[in-house]
Amino acid sequence: MGKRIMLIDDDSDDQDIFCEALSDIDPSVIAVTADSASQAFKKLAVDGDVFDLIFLDINMPLTNGWECLKMIKQDPAYRDIPVVMYSTSSHTAERENAKALGALGLITKPSDFEVLKQHLKVVLMYLQDGRDLEAIGKLL
Repeated sequence: MGKRIMLIDDDSDDQDIFCEALSDIDPSVIAVTADSASQAFKKLAVDGDVFDLIFLDINMPLTNGWECLKMIKQDPAYRDIPVVMYSTSSHTAERENAKALGALGLITKPSDFEVLKQHLKVVLMYLQDGRDLEAIGKLL
């Protein structure tokens, strides 16, 4: 069975592009999207599904990405799922905040599809090879 990756992002276009990039790289990867923190937690709870990685947008209405990250890391059922923040921002302070709150790091949403695929290839390489995902935080 392929790796399971969740993207939590309120922008449906970003969801489509992300899923298309993952599919181009490795069709065996199962991509699940959620457009809010509440929808993400509902999907996390269904059938006890385990995700290998969560990508989490920072700028979302109602519950922003920072609050969602805190909720994930405080929940014993989900705290061990690696999280990568995924945002249009590239500020150093946000990268530091992501790591301080327990995320592996932050990937800036690229405007170029091929750049997105390159970023995701690196992440998938770590997942597929069973490498320590903590090490990927140094690359982000």
